[in-house]
Amino acid sequence: MAQGEDYGRLRIVLKKSIGFTPAGGAVIQVFRGNDNVSAVYSDSKGEAEITLPSPPFCYSQIPDPPSLPYAVYDLKASLGGHVPVLFKNVLIFPGVVTEVRHNFVRTSDLPKKRTEVVVIPPHKLSTGLPAVKGEDIFSNEKANDDKPVIIPEKITVRLGYPESKGENVTVPFIDYIKRVSSCELYPTWNENSLRAGIIAAVSSALNRIYSNHYKAKGYDFDITSIDEYDRLYIHNCPTFEPVDRLVYTLFDKYISRRNSVFPVLAFSHEGYASEGTGLSLWGSTELSKRYFTPCDILKYYFGDDVYIKAADVEEVVPDSYRCELFLASKGEEVACLQYRLNKIALNHKEIPFVKVTGLYDMSTVKAVEKFQFLFGLRGNGITDYAVWHRINYIYNSEKETNKDGINEKNIHNDSFPGHTLTMGCRDYCVLKIQHYLNEISKHFGSDIVPLLPLSGEFDERMRSSVCSFQNYCGFAITGAVDEKTWNEIINAYNGIPKEVSSISLPYPGKPVRYGDKGETVEFIQKALNKVGKGRTEIPLLEIDGIFGDNTRNALKAFQKHYALVPDGIAGLLTWERLNFEYAGLCENEGETRNDGKNKSRI
Repeated sequence: MAQGEDYGRLRIVLKKSIGFTPAGGAVIQVFRGNDNVSAVYSDSKGEAEITLPSPPFCYSQIPDPPSLPYAVYDLKASLGGHVPVLFKNVLIFPGVVTEVRHNFVRTSDLPKKRTEVVVIPPHKLSTGLPAVKGEDIFSNEKANDDKPVIIPEKITVRLGYPESKGENVTVPFIDYIKRVSSCELYPTWNENSLRAGIIAAVSSALNRIYSNHYKAKGYDFDITSIDEYDRLYIHNCPTFEPVDRLVYTLFDKYISRRNSVFPVLAFSHEGYASEGTGLSLWGSTELSKRYFTPCDILKYYFGDDVYIKAADVEEVVPDSYRCELFLASKGEEVACLQYRLNKIALNHKEIPFVKVTGLYDMSTVKAVEKFQFLFGLRGNGITDYAVWHRINYIYNSEKETNKDGINEKNIHNDSFPGHTLTMGCRDYCVLKIQHYLNEISKHFGSDIVPLLPLSGEFDERMRSSVCSFQNYCGFAITGAVDEKTWNEIINAYNGIPKEVSSISLPYPGKPVRYGDKGETVEFIQKALNKVGKGRTEIPLLEIDGIFGDNTRNALKAFQKHYALVPDGIAGLLTWERLNFEYAGLCENEGETRNDGKNKSRI
């Protein structure tokens, strides 16, 4: 990031509280003082992104800058029939995305409330954190190591002092860590200092839960929102993208001492104090510039006997894990995994949607690999015990914001989900209809129904495809999938002969190798020609159905390109990968499987 940057970005994500559908067309106004500096509408996804001026980057790298290292704006969002919301004092840092999320409440549900208001206080680093007493750090480090440390799905926060009559809110543990970390760390800092601060926040929260600190005193919450007792927590406050990204990989990491699992109460402060007084936030930035790792930084302030450890995540569905799932696994466990990955993908667009087929195919492998990367797990595409429970944990912590009318009990049910699919929707129902429209297109022709990318997002291309289908059926052309259109799409799909509706060819049950002949060899040759288009290392083949030297050499080149064992044999792994790549190219180009025998690229 260059020192001269003086612009940050504000990303707004708006949904309706009923159905959690995108709040498209909402009026978004941004103020700086009394000046209206920007006014936009949310798009069909309920989102908007605005670039705003901010102070220079260098101001956030020193403890005493000439002015605040961030710009302060007010944000107001309004949607017809819903209670407006006002976020006061939104912080914009240079080169950083500040994300504001809000679910609109209908005015009929809150008739007396004119505007919801969320007040964000000045960043704690610009005001100073309270001093930490020495006994605070060590008072809760008990020798009670007879139970494992578990990351809870949710944490209950008292919005105020312990003895106050403040409101209790129960929020996903990950969201809690994102907000407290955004309240005390500058998102422009070196990544190692951010990591150390986030791990310290996780450790302190787990210390309160593990020691039963407040509940043992008769309170009905796990932690407070007051920085004199715990860490500052502002309910529903904006967060920063660099912090959010790291929290997803670190929310299960904490520090404990040698020969103990007990989480350290890792308080922090904004000074340059020496080791033993808690984590110095400014000191951690200086150490990170000297190439200290997060573990080195935490040892510097909490002692050489502390170590970073990984806690287990809460097993939301006890005994749900049965066996390791990998390429070619089949069954309801795979279907459940695919469904939950799709639900998680609603909030994490890096994860591709997959078809819920109950078959662990290459698209499922890729989705699992991306999940593993995002959440700090070893990326091998295999769903073992740790991956299974991490997926379940994330799914359960986020499912309240992603209701689409479908659950695991009816993932194979094609019944109407209960809400019309329109522009901006992004859920599993959209993915299902996209798949069905594509199969209809392959059978009836792309001039009747245009092909779609399987994105799970209801965009303009999908609207056009739905309009074409409605026109073909003689329906009113709305571009939305209501119950009538949904049922007709399902009926049309179910009427397609299944042998016509598939580009891929099922695995023949045994490896295909040198000397084999027939349809399976023809398919391999055709697929290699398609995948090899534009790749000089994969030679062009004559489609003759004979597995000879040329076919073996082309297959070896394919295997090398995709990091498979280059043995020139089409076993299960090679078959699945070849099928996956071939089908994807055909879908993108609107082709069906063609058995014509020629020597041209298809």
